Amino acid sequence: MNTLLIATTFTASFNPSDPAWSFWLNVLTIAIAIIGPPSFVSLSANFLSKPRKQLSYQTESDAALIDQRKDLGEDMSVTLKGGALHEPTEVDDARLIMFKLTNTGADIIHKEDFSYDEKQILRFEFMEAKLILCSVHHTEPDNLIPLQSRQEVIHLDVLETKDTHTITHDPHIILPSHASSKLARSRHTPFLLHKHVDLAGRTLDKGDAIILKFVTQGKVKMNIQGRILGGKIVPYAPPPPIFTVPRVLLGLLLAFAIIFGINWFGLFPSNYCALSFSPINISGSSAFYSTVQSQANTYHQGCPFDNLNVQSSDSSTGLTLLEQGHLDIADSEITPQMAGHTYTDLEEHQVAIIVFTIIINKQVTGVSTLSQDDITKIYNGQYINWKQLKGPNMPIVPYERSSGSGTQATFINYVLRHPAHAQTAESSTQDVLDAVGATRGAIGYVDLGSADQANSTVTPIDINGAAPTSGLVENGTYPFWAIERMYTQQNTSNALALSFITYTRDHIKTGNTFISIADMPPSVLERHK
Repeated sequence: MNTLLIATTFTASFNPSDPAWSFWLNVLTIAIAIIGPPSFVSLSANFLSKPRKQLSYQTESDAALIDQRKDLGEDMSVTLKGGALHEPTEVDDARLIMFKLTNTGADIIHKEDFSYDEKQILRFEFMEAKLILCSVHHTEPDNLIPLQSRQEVIHLDVLETKDTHTITHDPHIILPSHASSKLARSRHTPFLLHKHVDLAGRTLDKGDAIILKFVTQGKVKMNIQGRILGGKIVPYAPPPPIFTVPRVLLGLLLAFAIIFGINWFGLFPSNYCALSFSPINISGSSAFYSTVQSQANTYHQGCPFDNLNVQSSDSSTGLTLLEQGHLDIADSEITPQMAGHTYTDLEEHQVAIIVFTIIINKQVTGVSTLSQDDITKIYNGQYINWKQLKGPNMPIVPYERSSGSGTQATFINYVLRHPAHAQTAESSTQDVLDAVGATRGAIGYVDLGSADQANSTVTPIDINGAAPTSGLVENGTYPFWAIERMYTQQNTSNALALSFITYTRDHIKTGNTFISIADMPPSVLERHK
């Protein structure tokens, strides 16, 4: 039940178009694209190059137990019994050989795959009859051949007694001289050593191994007789490295093709994430501040490693700080030239259309629209009472934004018939809202979104009978709007700043306060520059 609940919750919350999911999807995609192909190519090449069935052999050790010719005077001997030696026998020049057989192929080797002389065995043939004994020392894994069955898989050749080859006639086999011992009583018993041993076939999984122990009289060459059906028997060689330079290069080339295809065909949601080793400082228009801050918060969800520092001042101040190198992005509704600056090394990025509105105090009733002439006369002092505009008998108290404000510049350039100024100027959008909302008979101007949020204390009104709507802005009827710009230093190489500007432009949609720059007719934009 808990598993089902977790799965249901995850499915419900998973949304590839969400910026946070988009970022991690793209990180995962890039990681897979970069790591996956080289690994796939290398592993595939390694797998395909490995024979299907292959039994490898190697001598793990070959050491003398004792060599009396080298150990003279040390009074050392080795007594052996087993295999060809039916009685305890002292032997010099005895060697212990550990011999390993391993399935190094890609497939299982079955018992039936072992073949020699139409039997399911392998034969170990010695060039001379010098094999004393042989046994299964151990297996990998340990339970490959049960302990009680290990001697059953080893079959030494049958020895035949020959009068001319007794053990006492062989200078390498030495019996003890104490005649009273059991060994002495068997001194004249003839002995021969083995020449080959057969190993019964066993099913070997990939990596399984059988380690055989041979005891021989001196050094002697050995050959493996037989074959693996559908495979081969080869000397052991260390496996080649999985990751080689050609394989990795081929994999990276494939990774590049995958990443290119993902971006070209849009297989995953686009992500605007870019990294910067220093904070991106943004300031300027107070009317645009809350929107930029909101966009920065959303951008951070899709790019958690960013560092965007959003502040508020005014358009002109933002341009000045950018010119002085204190900012990376300046938000402004006006160009440097409109703000009275002569900067020529700033680059303009148009991101949206911002709509402004005239607001009046809630106590001013009976007034729902003003002409541009009416507004001009209010701000130049010709109209001083609302009764002159068919409103209540109430003094008009005009508020405006301070010099340097993009909102003020837009108001003067596109609403007033000629420049005029109120006696009271406020430094921010919020200050104008607070002043107009708290002052009986007050009038001012702010962006439409801010006015809507303060609708309990202020009332937006129309201009020339046209409401502040996107449709009337787009057809050129409503005059009070501006191009929202984000400025950077010319030819900036700051990837995070450019990425955030692009993100903001693409994510501001046409609505109440803003109009997407893509929705504005070029002819209307041209007349409003």
